[in-house]
Amino acid sequence: MISIQPKVLLTPEEYLAGVRAPAYRLIESLAEYLMITQDAYRVEQYIRQPDDRWLFTDIGSLETSIELASIHCELAMSDIYDKVRARDGLFYKSPE
Repeated sequence: MISIQPKVLLTPEEYLAGVRAPAYRLIESLAEYLMITQDAYRVEQYIRQPDDRWLFTDIGSLETSIELASIHCELAMSDIYDKVRARDGLFYKSPE
Protein backbone atom coordinates (compact mmCIF):
# COMPACT_ATOMS: atom_id res chain seq x y z
CA MET A 1 0.00 0.00 0.00
CA ILE A 2 1.30 3.43 -0.94
CA SER A 3 0.96 6.17 1.64
CA ILE A 4 0.78 9.69 0.23
CA GLN A 5 1.24 12.51 2.71
CA PRO A 6 1.49 15.74 0.72
CA LYS A 7 2.90 18.86 2.34
CA VAL A 8 2.01 21.24 -0.52
CA LEU A 9 -0.75 21.17 -3.11
CA LEU A 10 -0.78 23.35 -6.25
CA THR A 11 -3.96 23.25 -8.25
CA PRO A 12 -6.12 25.31 -10.62
CA GLU A 13 -8.60 27.46 -8.72
CA GLU A 14 -11.59 25.84 -10.41
CA TYR A 15 -10.47 22.39 -9.23
CA LEU A 16 -10.48 23.36 -5.55
CA ALA A 17 -13.58 25.53 -5.58
CA GLY A 18 -16.59 24.14 -3.80
CA VAL A 19 -16.32 20.87 -1.90
CA ARG A 20 -12.69 19.95 -2.64
CA ALA A 21 -10.99 22.75 -0.70
CA PRO A 22 -12.59 21.81 2.65
CA ALA A 23 -11.75 18.14 2.01
CA TYR A 24 -8.10 18.93 1.31
CA ARG A 25 -7.86 20.95 4.52
CA LEU A 26 -8.55 17.71 6.41
CA ILE A 27 -5.33 16.11 5.13
CA GLU A 28 -3.19 16.15 8.26
CA SER A 29 0.14 16.34 6.43
CA LEU A 30 -0.93 19.27 4.22
CA ALA A 31 0.87 22.42 5.37
CA GLU A 32 -0.09 24.76 2.54
CA TYR A 33 -1.83 24.91 -0.78
CA LEU A 34 -2.00 27.26 -3.73
CA MET A 35 -5.06 27.90 -5.86
CA ILE A 36 -3.85 29.16 -9.22
CA THR A 37 -6.22 31.31 -11.27
CA GLN A 38 -6.16 30.53 -14.99
CA ASP A 39 -7.71 33.75 -16.29
CA ALA A 40 -5.73 36.30 -14.28
CA TYR A 41 -2.28 36.69 -12.75
CA ARG A 42 -3.48 35.63 -9.32
CA VAL A 43 -2.66 32.91 -6.79
CA GLU A 44 -4.34 32.30 -3.46
CA GLN A 45 -2.01 30.83 -0.84
CA TYR A 46 -3.32 29.07 2.26
CA ILE A 47 -0.90 28.16 5.06
CA ARG A 48 -1.90 25.93 7.98
CA GLN A 49 -1.24 27.60 11.33
CA PRO A 50 -0.28 25.73 14.54
CA ASP A 51 -3.89 26.01 15.78
CA ASP A 52 -5.16 24.43 12.48
CA ARG A 53 -6.52 27.72 11.15
CA TRP A 54 -5.56 28.65 7.59
CA LEU A 55 -3.76 31.92 6.80
CA PHE A 56 -4.85 33.33 3.42
CA THR A 57 -2.65 35.48 1.17
CA ASP A 58 -3.80 36.86 -2.18
CA ILE A 59 -0.93 37.27 -4.65
CA GLY A 60 -1.50 39.20 -7.87
CA SER A 61 1.81 40.55 -9.12
CA LEU A 62 4.18 38.85 -11.56
CA GLU A 63 7.09 40.51 -9.73
CA THR A 64 6.27 38.59 -6.54
CA SER A 65 7.60 35.27 -5.30
CA ILE A 66 5.67 32.85 -3.14
CA GLU A 67 7.47 31.31 -0.20
CA LEU A 68 6.58 27.67 0.38
CA ALA A 69 8.13 27.42 3.85
CA SER A 70 7.03 23.83 4.48
CA ILE A 71 9.29 22.57 1.67
CA HIS A 72 11.93 25.35 1.82
CA CYS A 73 11.14 26.63 -1.66
CA GLU A 74 10.40 29.95 -3.32
CA LEU A 75 8.20 30.01 -6.42
CA ALA A 76 8.20 33.04 -8.70
CA MET A 77 4.84 34.17 -10.04
CA SER A 78 6.57 34.82 -13.37
CA ASP A 79 7.49 31.11 -13.51
CA ILE A 80 3.91 30.02 -12.82
CA TYR A 81 2.63 32.22 -15.64
CA ASP A 82 5.65 31.83 -17.93
CA LYS A 83 3.65 30.75 -21.00
CA VAL A 84 0.57 32.86 -20.26
CA ARG A 85 0.00 36.27 -21.82
CA ALA A 86 -2.76 38.82 -21.39
CA ARG A 87 -4.14 41.11 -24.06
CA ASP A 88 -7.26 43.25 -23.74
CA GLY A 89 -8.20 41.48 -20.50
CA LEU A 90 -8.02 38.01 -22.09
CA PHE A 91 -5.47 35.38 -21.11
CA TYR A 92 -4.04 32.85 -23.53
CA LYS A 93 -1.11 30.46 -23.82
CA SER A 94 1.70 32.04 -25.80
CA PRO A 95 3.32 30.11 -28.64
CA GLU A 96 6.51 28.27 -27.70
